[in-house]
Formats: sequence, structure tokens, C-alpha cells
Amino acid sequence: MVITVPESVFQRAQRLAADRGFASIADYVSELVRRDETAGDPVQNRKADVEAMLIAGLESSEATPLGRDDWAELRRRVIEVHSQSSAGP
Repeated sequence: MVITVPESVFQRAQRLAADRGFASIADYVSELVRRDETAGDPVQNRKADVEAMLIAGLESSEATPLGRDDWAELRRRVIEVHSQSSAGP
């Protein structure tokens, strides 16, 4: 099989293959395909993980209504996290 990729991708693949101990890029790509084939759909796997965490959270304690102070604290935390992530390193 012949695959054409940009030079920058080829160089990264060469480096990654060598760093991970593969004899060639072909061996490295073959391993990636095997791993991807056995891993299943990563999006579906992640959705299942999130759903399991949500259910665990729901079952962890008695549900209580959120009050005005709860919503204000939630907004404050979201704004804080968003401002930190958009500020950069």
C-alpha cells in the first residue's frame, strides 16, 4: 500500500515510530490500525462513560432543588473556569 502524506506528517510519523521502538513507519501504522480496530468507537465509549458517571451521581444522594445561591455559585465557577482557560498559559 502506498500512502501520500505531507512531509511534516511523514517526519512526525518517522519520529513517533522511532520513539516508540518500531522498526519502521509501516510497523507503527499497522499497530495503530490494530489498536483502533479493537478499541471500538471512542465517541460511543466516552458517551457511555459520561452516562455512567451521571447515573452514579444521580444515585449518590437524595436530589435537592437548586436555590438562587446555588445557581449564583454555579455561574461564578463557570465564569472563573472560562476566564482561566481563555487567559492562556
